[in-house]
Amino acid sequence: MKRIFKFLLILFFYFIIISFHLLISSPAFEKEIRINAKVLFDTEREDFDKMNLNFYLVLGGFAYDDGIIFALDRVNHRILKLSEEGEIIGQIGQIGQDEQSLYKPQTFFIKKGLIYIINGDNSVKVYDLNGKFKKKISIQEELYGASSIVVSSKKMIFLDSKNKSKFLNKKLISCFNESGKLIKIFGNIITTKDIEAYCFFNKAKLTIDNKDNIYGAFFYYPVIFKYTSQGRLGFYKNLRKSKIKGVLEIDKFVKESNLSFETPENVISEDGIYSIRYIFGIEVIKNNLLCGIRRKIYIFDLNGNYKNKVIKLFIKNVPFILRGFALDRKNREYVLGYGHLKDKYELKFIKFKIPKL
Repeated sequence: MKRIFKFLLILFFYFIIISFHLLISSPAFEKEIRINAKVLFDTEREDFDKMNLNFYLVLGGFAYDDGIIFALDRVNHRILKLSEEGEIIGQIGQIGQDEQSLYKPQTFFIKKGLIYIINGDNSVKVYDLNGKFKKKISIQEELYGASSIVVSSKKMIFLDSKNKSKFLNKKLISCFNESGKLIKIFGNIITTKDIEAYCFFNKAKLTIDNKDNIYGAFFYYPVIFKYTSQGRLGFYKNLRKSKIKGVLEIDKFVKESNLSFETPENVISEDGIYSIRYIFGIEVIKNNLLCGIRRKIYIFDLNGNYKNKVIKLFIKNVPFILRGFALDRKNREYVLGYGHLKDKYELKFIKFKIPKL
């Protein structure tokens, strides 16, 4: 009888421990970090409208370095430099036929005082941050819709682009050297659904840490991943399995609205402005991976484990709906955010400091 009682008592304690673990790992147990951000300037203005700038900003076409905002102006074939007050203080590149000019720039990356721009002529153009041309890297592979670029400490260039060899081999990342030669393609797309999601429209966002580990996320599919610069897998995680609250909310909205992600550019969002994206940004700060999911920033460790922490932004205690964000490349405590106030769809840039996580 005593043995049975002892067994039941042990079983009861195991039940309590497992129940507590399930409770703290559930979406309802998320710790919300509330931050009041500073508004920099509105982007709903005539000169920006003529450049169709907000369209590219909402797709992540901006970066932040030492208090200067760099914005993709594809209409005028250049990268704009903006002050924190919204004044245009310079530009990088201009349309032309010579080697130093730009034509339909697609995206860019800032690294140690240089800006690497994926150009429409199947090349990467390199400038300093004052706009002085450095070199042209002709990519020796035909590119299809490149959507992200990062550069390692050894100046290896990593692209998320649908070049022929990568697309046919169902790979995630292409690596090129400084001469534009394809060195390797790596990152297997693991499941059939992922392959379907990785279509021309489903862009992926890449970032890189100070150890040259590459992190990425799909816009229209809830997956994050990590690879070393040599192509070794760190992790590849479907965020539905982690029960991320923002992902579950998007799933519910898509299902109830009978929407499809087959052509994501046509999928309207809840507020009717821009397409739904599961993940709108990804950055590394210290030992944390910041992932923008449905209006907020979710915090993961560098192994892809969700830390049950989420950053929610406010402007004078009014909720701010985040559409994109970028770390200051020089002072990595500060973040540039892009979005609008709840129920007010005037888009604007904001700035906030990341607290100790």
